[in-house]
Amino acid sequence: ARALLGRLTVLDQAERRGVVEVRPHAVGFRHELARRAVEAAVPAGERMRLNERVVAALLGRPEPDLARVVHHAVQAGDDEAVVAHAPRAARQAVSAGAQRQAASFYEQALRRARQLGDEAHAAVAEAYAWTLYHCDRPDEGVAAGSDAARSPDASASSMRMAAHWRTDRLASACASASTSPPASRNR
Repeated sequence: ARALLGRLTVLDQAERRGVVEVRPHAVGFRHELARRAVEAAVPAGERMRLNERVVAALLGRPEPDLARVVHHAVQAGDDEAVVAHAPRAARQAVSAGAQRQAASFYEQALRRARQLGDEAHAAVAEAYAWTLYHCDRPDEGVAAGSDAARSPDASASSMRMAAHWRTDRLASACASASTSPPASRNR
């Protein structure tokens, strides 16, 4: 907090009124609605500059919280930081069992595909496909896996993965159709 604000006394009034909570290493809003109201009151350009400062402060730490780095980099419009940190933040989320969060980090990186480079794009696309599949979004996983397999730098595992998932989805669809009551199949 001190790295961003310099003097913490600027928060005294907000802390006394119960709007923020000041801790040695962080400042946070006590209520999400208050955070949203304050955020909405700040002009977009200023909000982006503040998020840039947060990214710089987070990256200045020995072990930055990459989920927070990516969040603030997206808010700052810092595509370079998103591409640099989103894949690793996604891998950390997968390790923690947070598949949906990992998928959102991979999505952020893939939205900036031109900045990834072919090899990195192929790796992120493959990881994104696996993550979607494990998020119970198998159709999207199959589509993402097919995209990953079409990449010029696609690995052999990407191609096998896409083929396996297409076959698996087709088999599941056929099994569902064969177990449906006859009347529903004719509609």
